[in-house]
Amino acid sequence: MSGYYHTPESTIYRRISDELVVIELQSGRFFYFNPPTEKLLDFFKEARSLPEFVDGAGLTEKEPEKQHLEKFCQFLLEKGILENVGSASEFAFVGTVDYGRPELIREGERTLDEITFLCP
Repeated sequence: MSGYYHTPESTIYRRISDELVVIELQSGRFFYFNPPTEKLLDFFKEARSLPEFVDGAGLTEKEPEKQHLEKFCQFLLEKGILENVGSASEFAFVGTVDYGRPELIREGERTLDEITFLCP
């Protein structure tokens, strides 16, 4: 995977208990991830590349974890949770990432349109 990725404004997320709940507003789909996924989404709030994340996490290019991240980011792109952008943010990332393996727990059974919100 090459290029730069960004967490768009149509992706909102919040940690609830031991899960990260993500709603992709354009599709209305809910997703449930493990907490380390939040660090990945936070990292991509600025347009950055996956190699920058891998370097910041101290992972080597040949590790199976890098392959997992490539597949995971591809899934996020397909679902609209991340978007591919043409160029990086004006400041290159310099630093470290506290890495934990991001994983999908489950997708929501309903879309935002199918849920009725009741107000007292």
